[in-house]
Amino acid sequence: LFFCLNMSILLFLKFFYFIIGLVNFMKKNLSEFFRKIDKSLLLFLIIFMVISVVTIYCSEKLLVEINYYYIKQLIWYFIGIIFIFLIMKYKNENIYKHAYTLYIVCNILLFLLLIFGTPINDAKCWFVIKGIGTLQPSEFMKIALIILLSKECSEFRKRYHNPTIKREFKFLLKIILILLPPSILTFLEPDTGVVLIYFFNYYFYIICIWN
Repeated sequence: LFFCLNMSILLFLKFFYFIIGLVNFMKKNLSEFFRKIDKSLLLFLIIFMVISVVTIYCSEKLLVEINYYYIKQLIWYFIGIIFIFLIMKYKNENIYKHAYTLYIVCNILLFLLLIFGTPINDAKCWFVIKGIGTLQPSEFMKIALIILLSKECSEFRKRYHNPTIKREFKFLLKIILILLPPSILTFLEPDTGVVLIYFFNYYFYIICIWN
């Protein structure tokens, strides 16, 4: 019991110092953050956040059991803001370096979901984590695909200013091969709506190439 108490205090202190360090880091770089970010986009994000949290809060009043989902939503928004800040701080080039790593990790999660996922409404789309809620790997895969396809499209445009039809066809085939593994794994859950979103990304990058 004494050991557990010491470990709990140690973990709490480490977490406390981490939060302090993070706050100090953000304070130093906050002016740069507001200088770089699109103010209109930030305004829409804040409006969306407020509407979604208020909607969830009001909806919970209709439930028999209160689960404080609006607090969980606020926590996820806070985590998202930190990620936005870090992405803006370290720029696209640093994110692109880890694009394939993120893509592979997300594919592994999608595969593990088919084995260990908890069926909800006859679909294995979520990991259920006690005390936290559910985790949907396909949502992370959307982000991974956007980053990876952006990287591939950017490199293709830099390498070939006037690409031939053959080169364009090879590039589009490469994009299809990137999309296939997550599409198949997500379809097996099944979650065809997300698969359609994956291929909407493909359509978007086709437009990027021919423009």
